[in-house]
Amino acid sequence: MIREQMSKNNKKKFYIIILFLIVILAYHFLLREYTGDFKEMFSQLMDKDTLGDALRKRYETWSSRVFIEAPLILLAHNNAVLLWKVCNIFVWLALALSLMYLTHYKNITMLIGLILMYPVTDMASAGWIATYINYLWSLTAGCISVIALDKMYYDKKIYFPEAVMYLLLELFATNFETFGVMYVCILLWYIGNLWYEKKIRFKKVCFWILQMVVALGNVIFALTCPGNFIRKQEEVGRWMKDFAQWTVVDKLVMGVNTTMHSLFDGNLVFAVFLFVLLINCFFYKKSDIKIRTVGMIPVVFLLSRTILKPIIAIYFPLYNWIFDVNDKVNSMNYNKACMYFPFALYMIMIVAIVWILLNTMMNLRTGIKFVVLFASALLTRVAMGFSPTLYASKNRTFIFVEFTIIFLIVCIYSENEQKITDNKKVYGVLKCLFICIVGISVLGNLVSINA
Repeated sequence: MIREQMSKNNKKKFYIIILFLIVILAYHFLLREYTGDFKEMFSQLMDKDTLGDALRKRYETWSSRVFIEAPLILLAHNNAVLLWKVCNIFVWLALALSLMYLTHYKNITMLIGLILMYPVTDMASAGWIATYINYLWSLTAGCISVIALDKMYYDKKIYFPEAVMYLLLELFATNFETFGVMYVCILLWYIGNLWYEKKIRFKKVCFWILQMVVALGNVIFALTCPGNFIRKQEEVGRWMKDFAQWTVVDKLVMGVNTTMHSLFDGNLVFAVFLFVLLINCFFYKKSDIKIRTVGMIPVVFLLSRTILKPIIAIYFPLYNWIFDVNDKVNSMNYNKACMYFPFALYMIMIVAIVWILLNTMMNLRTGIKFVVLFASALLTRVAMGFSPTLYASKNRTFIFVEFTIIFLIVCIYSENEQKITDNKKVYGVLKCLFICIVGISVLGNLVSINA
C-alpha cells in the first residue's frame, strides 16, 4: 500500500515537471532577441579584449557583477542565442526542483502553478538574455545554495564536491548586490536559529563561516567597486537629475512607496499571498476575531487598489489620486497631509503582514523565519529607492520578492492543508479558481512573449 502511494506520488511529480517543461519550452520557442544589452553592449566587449580584460574594464567603469557578466559576455560574443535558450530552460528546471526540495516536496502542483504565474515579460526590460542571466540565474543559484543550509539543519551529509558547488553558486548569486544583502540576513537568522535549537556543530559553523565570507565579500566588493560609483553618476544625469537632492528619508520612503504600490496595484503572486494569509487566519483559530480582522486589512486594501478601484475613482477620486501620484515630499508639498498618507498606509500593511506571520504559524520560530524571508526579500526592492534607476529598472527588480512569496505561500498553505481539504466545498472552489488563474497567466505570458 505504501509502495503504491509512493509510486503514485512519483508519477504525479514526473507529470507535473513534464507539464512545466512543456510550458517553458513554449515560452522559449516564441522568444526572440532583437534588441537589448545582449546585442547592443555585451556582444562587442570581446572584440578587442580577452574575457578577463573585458570584465576588468566593466569593474572599473560600470559594474561589480563580474561573475554574473562572465557567461553573459561569452554568450554575447558568440551570439549563442540557441545555447542560451537551452541553458535557460535548464535554469528554470533547476529553480523549480530547488524550490521543491526547500518546500520538502509539499504541494508540488501548487508550487509549479505559482511559478507559472510569474509574468515572464518582466525579464524583457533590458533584453531577454541580459535580464534573465542577471536576475533569474542569480535567483536560481541562490536557491540551490540555500539547500546547503537546509541539509545542515536536518543533519544531512554534504560531500566535498557538493560543498564546493554550493559555494560557487553562492558566489554567483550574491554577486547581485541586493541578493547578497538578503543572503547575509538569511545567514544571520540561520546561525541564531541553530544556536537556539542547540544544533551548533563544528562542521556546520565552518561551512556557515565560508558562506558568510562569500556573501559579505560580494557585498563589500559591490560597495567598493569604482564602476558602481561611475555608473551611478551617469544614471543620475540620465534618469533622475534631482537624485542628489534626495535625503536618506526621501530614498527610503520612495523605495517603500514604489515597492508596495506595485505589489498592491498589479502583482498576482502577491494577491494570492494575501488571500492565503487570510485563509490561514480563518483556519488557525476559528474563534479569534482579532486574527481574522487583521488578516482582512491587507486584503481589503488590495481590493480597493484593484477590483474596486473604478468604483472608488467615481465616489472618492482623491483616494486614487493620492496613490497614483507616487511623488516624494518636497518643499512645495511638505505641509499637505495627503503626501504622507501612502507611506503611512503601506507601513501599516507591512506591519499587519508581519503580525499575521508571527501569530498564525505553527510556532513562533516558524513565524520568525517567514518574517526574516519576507523582510529581507522586500529589502531587495526597497533598496531601489537608493538608486537613480528606481523607475528605469521596472518590474524585473521584484523577482526576489515574488519567488520568496511563492515559497511562503506553499509553506503557509501546507500548515493548514488538512483543515482546508476536509472542507470539500471550499477546497473545490479554491482548486478551480487556482487552475483558472494559472491557465490565464500562462496564456497571458504566451501572448505577451509573442507580441
